[in-house]
Amino acid sequence: MAYLKIFSDRTHRKIGEMRLIDNQNIIFDTKGYKVGYCILTDAGEQYFDLKGKLVESIEELLIKE
Repeated sequence: MAYLKIFSDRTHRKIGEMRLIDNQNIIFDTKGYKVGYCILTDAGEQYFDLKGKLVESIEELLIKE
């Protein structure tokens, strides 16, 4: 399993990670739960929740208030 990216907040605390599994970029929170997907496009990275809804930023998936 390869880690593609580690996500951290402004205080550099780890809030999640993206892993490549079966040719999909899957985003996990710090507890290991799948929270979304990442699609790489010409415009950059686009993030989707598990229902397929486009989210504005990775923080929407990883930071729960």
